[in-house]
Amino acid sequence: MPSAVLAGVTLHYVEAGRGRPVVLVHGMACGWRMWRSQIRALSPHFHVVAYDQRGHGLSTAPDDEAAYSQAILADDLAGLIRELDLAPALIVGLSLGGAVAIELAIRHPGLAAALVIADAGSGSDDPAAARRLCDAWAAATRAEGIDRFAALMLASPFFAGYLAAGGRRARRQLELLVRRNPASGLAHLMAQVGGRRPPVYARAAELARLTQPTLVICGERDRACLKPSAFLAATIPGAELVVLPHLGHMTNLEAPRLFNAAILDFLTRTGAPPAGIARSTVANQQRRPT
Repeated sequence: MPSAVLAGVTLHYVEAGRGRPVVLVHGMACGWRMWRSQIRALSPHFHVVAYDQRGHGLSTAPDDEAAYSQAILADDLAGLIRELDLAPALIVGLSLGGAVAIELAIRHPGLAAALVIADAGSGSDDPAAARRLCDAWAAATRAEGIDRFAALMLASPFFAGYLAAGGRRARRQLELLVRRNPASGLAHLMAQVGGRRPPVYARAAELARLTQPTLVICGERDRACLKPSAFLAATIPGAELVVLPHLGHMTNLEAPRLFNAAILDFLTRTGAPPAGIARSTVANQQRRPT
């Protein structure tokens, strides 16, 4: 597995395909492997890069919790894009990865050609409660290790939709995803990123200045992200909102074909000349230009 050595951190990544670069940014405790279906779908059309964020997988997990923040994760992504000569890249992020994609566009606007932000903004409606929950998870993980974190994650609403639909196979897949990560890294990420990132509503002025074409995706049953997703789509100029019916938080895993169709449609259109773009409709989804 290749790696990129940046300032103070090594990020491991995979890549496939040729064409315009697409970087996939994973959710909390999932690692690059959550994107297997998207890599297969996108690589015939694009140069796809998926990586483990710091604190995940084989990438560096610093011991100092001060080495973790949403801004630091975005700077890591910027460093990877520069190191691999991908700029400007199409950025697809889900959950934590969606927040990092937004942060990248704010901090390093020239590196992002377009954004797909999926199921992002959890905790924004009650930041104090989110901080308490994340701090509790971090403390439990430091005390009891990766087994405890995996149990907490699999019992959370974030994985509920996928587990309900996929049964034992889905549970085994998610356990493998989570257990590939170092407990210390996940504890620091929960405490310093999950519990302390700003709510999306506090970023209104910065979001309103974004110029990248943006697609916001959210599962219809992802209650933690529905309002934040609607806010993102209403605030980022020209953004589109797609609500995927009957899905929860892990939309790319729960309905990969529908998710892939939505992002392929969007990414393909962002590469066309501005005039005369044909807007196709993806079956069984609700699209609302904002």
